[in-house]
This record gives sequence, structure tokens and C-alpha cells, in this order.
Amino acid sequence: MMIISIGLSVFILWRGVLTMITTARSVKAGKAFTPKASKGFAPTIGGIGALNIYMAIYMLTAFWLASLTKNYGLSVALSCLLAIGLVYCLLKRKPHPTDAKILLIGGLCVTVLFGVIMATVAVPPA
Repeated sequence: MMIISIGLSVFILWRGVLTMITTARSVKAGKAFTPKASKGFAPTIGGIGALNIYMAIYMLTAFWLASLTKNYGLSVALSCLLAIGLVYCLLKRKPHPTDAKILLIGGLCVTVLFGVIMATVAVPPA
């Protein structure tokens, strides 16, 4: 079970990083970039893995900024910048592959949700 657990974690991480790289390249190029066409469940796993990587980095950065400044002002500004960047990526090239849709739309929803929470009801660290 341990080998399966570690293997699946590494697979999800690998597919997530691959999704982030191909999404960045396709947005930069303005057209689809895929090293090879993925079939089956791999694109969905890649999108979920990339979204998890994005959320981990975003949350760590947002809460580090909050603890540094003792308020959520910079965290909300970061959320706004990231939301604008994700909307730009969504509009830059269409249609997006499945993995990029999961990353971009999910990332936008998470960013807006936590930005609104930090701007309205979250209690700043003391």
C-alpha cells in the first residue's frame, strides 16, 4: 500500500507539473502546445495535480504575506493580481485542453474565493 500511495502521489505531482508547463507554453504561444496527446484519465489527474500545486503555493504565499504585515492587504492584492492573470490566460487562447481548464478555472475560483474571504471576514493575525 505504501508503494502504491507514493507512486500515485509522484504520478499526480508529475502530471501536475507537466500540465503547468504545457499550459504556460500554450498561453505564451497563443495556441495549443502538447508534447504528445494524452488520453484517458491522465489529463484530469494532471489538472487536479496542477491545481493542488497552485493552491499550495498560493496559500503559503498569502498567509506568509499576512503574517509579515499583520493584515490581509497584500494577500488581497496578490489575489487580485493572480485573478487578473488567470482571466488573461483563460481569454488568451481557446479552446483549452481538459487539464488546462481544470487548472485555470479552478485556480480562478480558489483565488477569488480566498481573496473575498481575506478581504471581508478573515481576522488578521495578531
